[in-house]
Amino acid sequence: MCIPLLLVIICMMSAIIQYSEGYSSCQEIYQANNRYQSGEYTVYHNDKSIRVYCSFEESWGYTYISKASYGTAVNMSKLYSTRKFAKTRIRWSSGTQKEVTVENLLSYQSSTTLYFGYNSYSNYQGPELTNVNIMSPYIFLGFLPMSLATNYNTQGYRTAGVDYTFKNCDTIPSSYITFYYNPNNAHPGK
Repeated sequence: MCIPLLLVIICMMSAIIQYSEGYSSCQEIYQANNRYQSGEYTVYHNDKSIRVYCSFEESWGYTYISKASYGTAVNMSKLYSTRKFAKTRIRWSSGTQKEVTVENLLSYQSSTTLYFGYNSYSNYQGPELTNVNIMSPYIFLGFLPMSLATNYNTQGYRTAGVDYTFKNCDTIPSSYITFYYNPNNAHPGK
């Protein structure tokens, strides 16, 4: 199976880094400068620099973390202002990029929000430890926590106004996506 380089809030960038005056998120850059231009910036978490791409669109700003920043601890809570949806970007080896916005299934939107974690997955099943050990660090996007994704119920995610579902056939919650930086170019385990 051919697996594309997955990017959620992750993106390889070729733009020139713009000075961001010690901000911790694209939202801070946007608010302090009355809508900066989209581009590559450096933000700071715990006095460590993180290269990001800020995409400013209409009333939203999206933060994409560069694969080059994989060695820096990221405070995910500083990078989002809503947990209702996430924009994901997939970059194929050809350089082609596709974006899609994902959210919880329509039937769960009033009972839970998304979870964003950096090397963490509190209240979720979580990724295979084999993959964590060889491909970390990772960004975790959780849709349904274990408390809602049990007992053979319907799970999945929503994108472009359509629910993509599957039945939980083994009582192990699987409503999440793990995005690995994979600095060693390892192949996923089983």
